[in-house]
Amino acid sequence: METQIAPRAVVGNDAEAAKALSIAHSKRSKLEEERAALLSTLEETEAKLVEAQAEFGAIYNKSSKLLKLPPEVTCMIFHWASGYPRRYKDALKELPEVPLLLPEVVISHVCRYWRAVSISYPRLWTSFSYAGACNDRVPVDRFKAYLERSATLDLELWLDFLLFLPGVDTKSQNLTMLEMAVAHAQRWKRVTLLLDSDSKLLDEVTSRTHALSVPKLEHLMLCAEGETAKVSRRNRTPFVDEVTTTILTGGAPNLKSLRLDGAAYIACTPPLCNLTALRIEALIVDPSKAYTWQAFLTILQLPLLEHLSIIGAVFETPNLPLLDVIEMNQLRSLRFSEHDAMCLVLSCIRAPLLDTLTMQSVFLPEEFNSPPMQVTGSYFFPSLIRLNLLDVSALSLAAAWSLIKLTKTAKDVLLSHDDSDENFLIQASSIHSDDKFWPKLETIILNMDVELEINRICHLFSAHLGPLRSSRTKPFLYLPESIEKAWRENFEQGYTTLRRLCTIKSIPQAPTPEDFWPPFEERSNYEFWENDNPFVVELVTI
Repeated sequence: METQIAPRAVVGNDAEAAKALSIAHSKRSKLEEERAALLSTLEETEAKLVEAQAEFGAIYNKSSKLLKLPPEVTCMIFHWASGYPRRYKDALKELPEVPLLLPEVVISHVCRYWRAVSISYPRLWTSFSYAGACNDRVPVDRFKAYLERSATLDLELWLDFLLFLPGVDTKSQNLTMLEMAVAHAQRWKRVTLLLDSDSKLLDEVTSRTHALSVPKLEHLMLCAEGETAKVSRRNRTPFVDEVTTTILTGGAPNLKSLRLDGAAYIACTPPLCNLTALRIEALIVDPSKAYTWQAFLTILQLPLLEHLSIIGAVFETPNLPLLDVIEMNQLRSLRFSEHDAMCLVLSCIRAPLLDTLTMQSVFLPEEFNSPPMQVTGSYFFPSLIRLNLLDVSALSLAAAWSLIKLTKTAKDVLLSHDDSDENFLIQASSIHSDDKFWPKLETIILNMDVELEINRICHLFSAHLGPLRSSRTKPFLYLPESIEKAWRENFEQGYTTLRRLCTIKSIPQAPTPEDFWPPFEERSNYEFWENDNPFVVELVTI
């Protein structure tokens, strides 16, 4: 409201001017009173309009068959609708100006009946995602509403504390969210926490979850971006010589899946004994803060481990003569990247159930062909089906041949490499052997620049990759569209020869080793939130 100014304060002793100003002042005051009355009437009218709209909707919707369904059936529909993928990171990156519509929120704002049914249906409110300060649509009070509406059911939480906005007190807000989540730890089922290792929040997570008991927790992801040294300064030894439980010491009997990124793999280690799936993925690692080989060996020897993913030099390179056979009898899928020492470990692993092996950005060392005496033998993975070699090179032909023999049961092979001179297949083409490389080969994908290598590929299929004499089916060869087109148009004779040895197909987009990892049988909304794949490759073009 405007500041009121007394007429005489402006005009002094001028009586005529004072009278005119007084009249104008009274007129303005009267208009202001009328405006206030109109605003009050407008508010009342708006409220009545809402009521009238609700009454109209109630009458109009009486003929709607959807609103005549029993509440139980309506709840089933809501449950299936809530399964719509929630791609938080993709949505924020690609369309930051478009709000992300949460199915349960949309459903609860359609009509009074749906709102009443949805709010009273706890299962609809068990999955909560928080994208930090960038998402002002998800304040603390909304988290409180989810916790209340979900009653006592298990919770799926995805809390991203990495995002900040200038002028927003994200630290206190994040701490409040963490406190609220910890208060309901008994209901945790799947939990993801994304943190910054430079902030004090990582220490808060460690201290507040240290003694927690989480009897229902099945999956946990802790990502602390930054170098491990920043959270490992209490370690005075050159390497971390023991895998110590630092969080959830009160017990996590159902924890089957664990992902630790960045600094978290040292700072936040929960009980590991019941794990079936483990991802330790830390590209930035202080070499002096990695696990010792003996400490890492205790991880490899987890009795129930079925899926293992390792990225980065998270353990010291073992002394080759000290290596021994590593029994991993439950292991079904293994992938590793950015640490050549894992190649040495691979030569010692005995995994009768391993069906998928993915290697990325590693060099097969010379020692891969000459393991220690206690590991020698002609072992191969008997159940292997899928082999993915992404930017893998061998330092010797003997090392390349050893890997081929180790994986000889593979049926589906993906070879992807950015460098045409160092790719594994071109190196393997120089191997002199009468044996087939992968005798059971059904499909091979070559995502590499082999435009000028068609004769070499023909030789490989003729000598090593083609069908066995006892087989009537030819393997499938998948190539990037540009490579397949160049061969077909510019190398007619070689292309014709190759078609006699295999069935050639083109791939329009880059092949991905796994859409999801690990390949859980049960899927929920939750997996869509963190479907980031560090083993994605780009399609090679010419």
